[in-house]
Amino acid sequence: MNDEKMRMQYSLGGLLYLPSVNKNIIQKIKDRAFSHLTSLAFCLEDAIQDDFLDEAEKNLGDILAELVEFEKGGDKDSLPLIFIRIRNPKHMKHILKLYASYQDIITGYILPKFDLSNMDEYLAITKEINATNPKSVVKKIYIMPILESRMVAEVGTRVKALLRIKEALDTIQEYVLNVRVGGNDFCNLYGLRRSVNQSIYDIGVIRDIFVDIINIFSSDYVISGPVWEYFGMERDGKWDVGLERELVLDQLNGFIGKTAIHPTQLPMIYESMKVKRSDYDDAMKILSWDNRCLGVEKSEDGSRMNEVKVHGKWAKKMVMLGNIYGIKAEEKEREYTEADVLRLAKRFHNTKRSYLLVDPLQGKHLSVHPSEAIDLFHALGKKVSQVFGGVKLVIGFAETATAVGMGVAEEVVKIQDSCDCIYIHTTREELSEVLSWIEFREEHSHAVEQKLDASNLGRWIRKTDTIVFVDDEISTGKTILNFVQQLRIKHPTLAGKNLVAASIIQRLSKENQFNMAQQKIACVSILNLECMDYENLVKKYNIEEAKEPESYIDAEDTKDAGLCFEQLQAKRKLLDPRKGVRAREYSHHCVDFARSILDEVKFDLDNRSILVLGTEECMYPAMILGREIENSNHYSGVKVFTHSTTRSPIGIAKDQEYPIQNGYKLKSLYDSNRITYIYNLRKYDQVIIVTDSREIADSSLESMILALKLSGNHHILLVRG
Repeated sequence: MNDEKMRMQYSLGGLLYLPSVNKNIIQKIKDRAFSHLTSLAFCLEDAIQDDFLDEAEKNLGDILAELVEFEKGGDKDSLPLIFIRIRNPKHMKHILKLYASYQDIITGYILPKFDLSNMDEYLAITKEINATNPKSVVKKIYIMPILESRMVAEVGTRVKALLRIKEALDTIQEYVLNVRVGGNDFCNLYGLRRSVNQSIYDIGVIRDIFVDIINIFSSDYVISGPVWEYFGMERDGKWDVGLERELVLDQLNGFIGKTAIHPTQLPMIYESMKVKRSDYDDAMKILSWDNRCLGVEKSEDGSRMNEVKVHGKWAKKMVMLGNIYGIKAEEKEREYTEADVLRLAKRFHNTKRSYLLVDPLQGKHLSVHPSEAIDLFHALGKKVSQVFGGVKLVIGFAETATAVGMGVAEEVVKIQDSCDCIYIHTTREELSEVLSWIEFREEHSHAVEQKLDASNLGRWIRKTDTIVFVDDEISTGKTILNFVQQLRIKHPTLAGKNLVAASIIQRLSKENQFNMAQQKIACVSILNLECMDYENLVKKYNIEEAKEPESYIDAEDTKDAGLCFEQLQAKRKLLDPRKGVRAREYSHHCVDFARSILDEVKFDLDNRSILVLGTEECMYPAMILGREIENSNHYSGVKVFTHSTTRSPIGIAKDQEYPIQNGYKLKSLYDSNRITYIYNLRKYDQVIIVTDSREIADSSLESMILALKLSGNHHILLVRG
C-alpha cells in the first residue's frame, strides 16, 4: 500500500453528508465555517427525491465548478476530501461523464447497497476510470463501498456474501479507500431505530452484522463507523453524550471515523480520533523495538505489557492516527485533599456524636459552584467503576448523600455504558403509597430512623452483580452494616453480590475495617483519613442554635415581608429517586427539567450572582439547574452557587476557622411541624428554590422566604417539581 493511500484512508475523520443542492457550502468552505471538516460527501442518492435528481446534478456541477476555481486560487489546502454518493453503476457512469472536467478535486465515489448484485459492474467501472485517467499515476480515483443491503444483513446469506465481496474488492484494493456500513439501512430492514440514549450496539441483530463485517474486512481495510442521527446546534447533554458513547464503542470494535450528518458532530468525531499519549508512546516504542533478546517489555508508564509480535499492527494504526489528528490533551484528575473536603463543626445538643464533618464541596450545608460539587461526585463514581463492574444498583443515604449517590450512579452509567442501572436513595419522608419498606437506624444521627422503598428491590438485586452504597462520609460503618443486615434477612440473593461502600471521606478504624470485611463489604473513597479525636477538637467552640427568622423582626412586619416571591410549577414533574429511577433516564430528566425552567423564565442579566437552593433530600435537581445556568451562554459571567436546607442542627459560632457562621431554624417545606435549617445565607441577586414537596404550608413558605429576605435577598423564585 502506498503512503498516500495509507494516510488518506485514516484522514477522512467525520465524513459530512450534504444533499447536492446546498450551494451555501461553497462560501462556508471558503470561510472555513465548519470546524474540523476533513471530508465531504455530496449525496445524489437517498438525500434527493427522484423527481429532483436532474436539478440536484446541475446544482452539484455548479458547486464543483466553483470549487475548482477556488482551488486554482491557491486555496487547495482549504478543501476537504470530496466524494460523491451515486445511486447505482449506471448512474456512476453518467456522473463520471458529467463531471469529467472536475475530477481533479473529486477524491472518489461512494457506492451504496454494494453487494453481489452490483459489485462486478462497480469493479469494472473503477478499473476503467483509473486505467483511462491520464493522471492515475499521481492521482487515483477511489471508491468507498457501503455494506447495507438485505443480502449482507440476513444471517443465511451474510457470511458467504461478505467473503465473496471481500475477495472481489481485494482485486482492486489499491482503489478502495474505506469500507463503510449503513447502520440505519440495516435497522430499516428490521423496523428498528435506536434512541438518543442508546447506541447501535444495543441492537443485537445490528451488532451481529457489524461483528461479521469487522471480522472479515478489518485486517485489510479501514472500516468507518455508522451514522449517528441525532444532533443539535449546541451540545445539550443528550445527542452529544450519545455520540461520545457510540464513538468509544466504534473504536473499541474496530471502526475508524464516522459518517456525520451535521457540522456540530465534526469536532467530536475529530477529537475521538486523537490518540492517548500513553498509546502513542507505546506504539512508537513497539515500532522502534531494539531489544534483540526479549519480545515483551512493560509500557512507558509501567501499566501494561507490550509485545512486539502481537501489537505491531495496532502500533502502526496508533502512530498514523496520532500523526494526523494529534495527541489527546489528557486531563489530570484532581486529587482531593483534606483541605478541599473537610471542615469541622459542632452539632447542637447531640450527645451521641458532638462533631459534624462539613464538606465545603458537597453543596449541602455550605454554598459551592454546582459544577464543583458534581465533579466531586463523578470522581467518586470513577473510582468505583475502576474497581467494580456490573453495577446496576446504586443506593444513596439520606439526606446528605442523596446528590452524591446520584452523581456516582451517573458516572458509573457513563463509564460502564449501562442503560439499566437503578438509583434509589433512602428517605425519612412518609410515602403513603409505598407498602414495603426496609427500615434501619443511623445511630449517631439527629434523626436515627431511615428506610428504603423495597417494592422492587428484590428484582433489582437479582439483576445486578454489584451494589454500591453511597454516603458522604463513613466513620464507623455502622449505618451500612445495619442496613446490609436488614437486606440479608429479606433478600438472601444478596449472597454472591459485590457490596461496595463508597464515600467522599472514609476514616474507619482497623476494628471497623475488619467488621466491614467480615460482611464482605469493600470500601472505596475519595479520601482516607486517620481516626482523630474530633470530639475533643470541637470542645473549644461556644456555639448557639439557629433562631427562627421571625425572631428577628416585629410580628406586624412578618406578614408583609414573608410572602413576597414568585412561584413556578415546572412543566416537567420531577421523577422520585426515593422510589427508584433508571440513573441515565433520571440524569436526562433533570437536565430537561432545568432547561424547561430556563426556557420559561429569563432572569435579569444584571444579576451577577444566583443561588439555586435545594430542599432537604431534593438536592440533585437543584445542582443540575445550577450547572445549566453555569453552562448557558445567556448567563455568561454570572456566578452560580448551590446548597440546600437540612435537618441537621449545627451549632453557630463566630470563630474565624469555624464553617457555620450563621443560620436560621425553619419550618420544613415538607412538613410544617418539622424543623429544618439553612446555614451561611448571604445576599444574592437571584435565589431559585427547587423542591419536590407535594404540599407546602403557608407557614413553611413564610419561614423560608423571610430567612432569605433577612439575608438581603429580594428576587426569589420558588420552583415546584
